[in-house]
Amino acid sequence: MDPLIVFYIFFTANLLAAIFSPIQDCDETYNYWEPTHYLNHGYGLQTWEYSPAYAIRSWLYTGIHAIPIYLASWIPLVGSKRLEFYFLRLLFATGCAVCETQLYATLARSMNSRIALFFLLALVSSAGMFHAAIAYLPSTFAMYTVFLALGMFMNRRGGARTAGALTWLAIGAIVGWPFVGLMCLPFVFEEATTAWVTHDAMYLIWKIIWTSTRSFTIVVCLLPCSATIHQQRPPDLARRHSNCSLTGSSTNSSPASR
Repeated sequence: MDPLIVFYIFFTANLLAAIFSPIQDCDETYNYWEPTHYLNHGYGLQTWEYSPAYAIRSWLYTGIHAIPIYLASWIPLVGSKRLEFYFLRLLFATGCAVCETQLYATLARSMNSRIALFFLLALVSSAGMFHAAIAYLPSTFAMYTVFLALGMFMNRRGGARTAGALTWLAIGAIVGWPFVGLMCLPFVFEEATTAWVTHDAMYLIWKIIWTSTRSFTIVVCLLPCSATIHQQRPPDLARRHSNCSLTGSSTNSSPASR
């Protein structure tokens, strides 16, 4: 099947999810939509995770997603907060469809077109994907990077692309969900096994150096940005205004209230 047609199928399923799927996780509302609303509109609720007293969440993930919403606010058709909400969901639907299509194409080339078709049917009919594809959560972004990493790992045309797969996993672990980093272990084990079977230790050493360099570069670029954004937040954003974007409540969420 033509990858473009596959993309349209994935995109249609994700678009339906973007329109009709409700927010099913309180973290999505209070830990991501509210901070993003604050970055774009100057006020919103603050959970205890973002409080300077605890500071266990980074502003990097929300800051990245606040940028397209800010740019979209200059478009006349996207003039309300409701349209901003659906605009970001539309970006999620498109990005997820691109990642799914990439993995589908790799499965069709590297394994079998029938297996790729089963992959397509499984994802399109999955209730889990209906929720996860457009959820504003770090685990959703991590899922995108896992799709890309698996696609690169299974694509052996022109040689192994393990370094690229590990790079995507590193991005997913830093920006999204840190536990995605554990998925690097099978790829590293595969490279070590290949080097041991072929008696090519230099191959393994080069792969480790190259992958580590790329991942370290990503860390150097992203972590200072995250730290800078976090340090520049005001001490209590929830009390700056008495109203908020999604909940209509003015109570600051804390560990006790949760």
